[in-house]
Amino acid sequence: GAGIPALAAALLAARGGQASDPGRHFRLAIHRAFSITGAGTVVTGAVIAGHAAVGDSLTVSPLGREVRVRGMQSGGRKRDAIGPGERCAVNLTGIDAGEVRRGDWLVAPGGHAPTSRIEAGVTLLAGRPAPLRHDARVHLHYGAAALRARVLVPRQRALAPGTATAVQLVLDGATVAVSGDRFVLRDASGRELLGGGVVLDPLATAQRRPPGLRAARAQAMARPDPADKLLALARAPGIEADTGWFARACNLTAQAMAGLLDGGGLVLAGKGSNLAIAAERYGKLGDSLIAALEHYHRENPGEGGMPRRLARNLLAEPVSTD
Repeated sequence: GAGIPALAAALLAARGGQASDPGRHFRLAIHRAFSITGAGTVVTGAVIAGHAAVGDSLTVSPLGREVRVRGMQSGGRKRDAIGPGERCAVNLTGIDAGEVRRGDWLVAPGGHAPTSRIEAGVTLLAGRPAPLRHDARVHLHYGAAALRARVLVPRQRALAPGTATAVQLVLDGATVAVSGDRFVLRDASGRELLGGGVVLDPLATAQRRPPGLRAARAQAMARPDPADKLLALARAPGIEADTGWFARACNLTAQAMAGLLDGGGLVLAGKGSNLAIAAERYGKLGDSLIAALEHYHRENPGEGGMPRRLARNLLAEPVSTD
């Protein structure tokens, strides 16, 4: 029994922090699925974020199957709704138990964003005798899933023990991840603990970025608070945040995302007004563009206008390509 009271207090404190964090889509990590005669499919697991109620339409992800909540239980009692930090059983209609696997997720429709490539901050155990080579095979323990993956290290360098490094995890299959989620890494055999880390960008791509931009983006996404993440991205030259990507990456509802944009000193720019740029940066970019245009037309009075690529190169600082 040693340590149990302290552990219980810590778990209750964590649950209280989750419950007071509004604006997140519902997410439940599925531990198991089975069928009950007369009831149908039941999944059990832990609610990671958000709330759900009887009658809600949800999605089993990454499968993408829409289901409806027929009933709920937690602690042996029927419930009308569940929230963060609770373990529960959810009776679903619209799917067979055999279609659901341990490690799948039950999410609100807005939280269904499957991914097979994750940007993450990884730290190997400091006592490991050797670094982890680039493209090494690992087991990724995330939520209730054990996924096979490859670790891609920047510039194909080895991952040194005891040092936090931003890497990409390329999964053999799909999952649903959120920035800030934590995970554990084991070796290819699944027997040796390598270390662990935190998800930075759950919707990473194979696009290559200059090392400086990649590092700045990783540092911004490593911040725990979404408002701090968004502002750090908006202030960093060349890595403005696409608002749709950011909302999906952080599992934010439309209302929560709108609140961040309204109160964050940001300007929406780009073709679809979908890039969030810090207001001070936006003003600086506008001034430099006007000065560049004035100079161009003085030097080239017969031209109809400045080529877009030239205008981008003459800005006071880099911007994204949108």
